Amino acid sequence: RLPLFAVTAETQATIGALLEQALHTELTKRGIKREIAVVVTNTIVDPQSPSFKNPTKPIGSFFTAKELKDELKIEKFSFVKEKGRYRRVVASPEPKEIVETGTIKRLFENNTIVIGVGGGGIPVVRRGTKLTGINAVIDKDLASALIADRIDADRLIILTDIDYVYSDYKDKSGAIKEASAKEMKKRIGEFEEGTMKPKVEACVRFVETGKGREAFIGNLTKLKRIINGTSGTRIFG
Repeated sequence: RLPLFAVTAETQATIGALLEQALHTELTKRGIKREIAVVVTNTIVDPQSPSFKNPTKPIGSFFTAKELKDELKIEKFSFVKEKGRYRRVVASPEPKEIVETGTIKRLFENNTIVIGVGGGGIPVVRRGTKLTGINAVIDKDLASALIADRIDADRLIILTDIDYVYSDYKDKSGAIKEASAKEMKKRIGEFEEGTMKPKVEACVRFVETGKGREAFIGNLTKLKRIINGTSGTRIFG
């Protein structure tokens, strides 16, 4: 059985290849000549992160008690019980650095469309001169904000399945069309853990770490409108 960090590498390459093929097809249809590169990305984390002692990120399938017992014979892991079933949980440490930042930046500066940081990146720790994979799942939004900052991007767009960030997600009321990073930071507690909160936090971090930056959260199907400023939540400095 592959370790979790290797599974992340496998999924990065597979999904990256599918995205590259889809983009290539669409660009060719439109007569646009652009090179596309999939960069399998390693993300450095702190091995002393508290999340390794208290893993909370649920992943994978649900198990019955018998299935869990059988799985634990193959591999020992932490788990939680949810509504009578069991699920594996892993650490979700903060991304500290993207190993391939220089490569991504050079490609980006040469007008290449870069697909990277899939799944938040392959979690690795640095011990001296050695990089070693570690089993964890890194938040994709925070990792995206980190690479956007490191390549000195002006704009970060996080796409999801809703049109705006809402002050009350359940009934889709209180759409936040734009707000400063300072205001969103104060309101961070209003947003749901594991879904909207990390997206807002990622946007706030990106905007606060550079001048003149803006970030957007909006619907995947309305990207053009988000870019034109007629949809999505805009967060500015």
